Amino acid sequence: MSRTMVVLAIGAGVFSLLQSLIAPVLPTIQQELHTSQNTATWVLTAYLLSASIFTPVLGRVGDMVGKRRTLVAVMTALAAGLLLAALTPTIEILILARAVQGAGGAVFPLAYGIIRDEFPRERVAGAISTLSAIIAAGGGLGVILAGPIVDTLGMRWLF
Repeated sequence: MSRTMVVLAIGAGVFSLLQSLIAPVLPTIQQELHTSQNTATWVLTAYLLSASIFTPVLGRVGDMVGKRRTLVAVMTALAAGLLLAALTPTIEILILARAVQGAGGAVFPLAYGIIRDEFPRERVAGAISTLSAIIAAGGGLGVILAGPIVDTLGMRWLF
């Protein structure tokens, strides 16, 4: 497997994992950050709303200024959002951090575009299939891993 594919797989896997990792532990987030259920649900909502906006916009930016450059910016934003979320003292900052993480949704169109542009024609279908499987697995694993991570290490380790 090429280094490019490894980077794309890690980026897509992390983002898909983050989509499902938070939902099962919203009551824990609510309790630890002393907030209401309605406010706690914004932790998930801000992420999904941000991703739905940034995914097509940053995918298009990648077409205009370069997919690799845009992918680096997207992954940097995702990492910054993760760090901010892990260190947050309040629910408001956590919601902001999750909105920043949502920009990571652009990893999907960027990764598919990079595969299409840079891989040999005979490897494109296999690489896209592999990436799609990783995305699906990440979404499923998030639901399973959330509880044990919080029980063992604490809420901040989700990020």
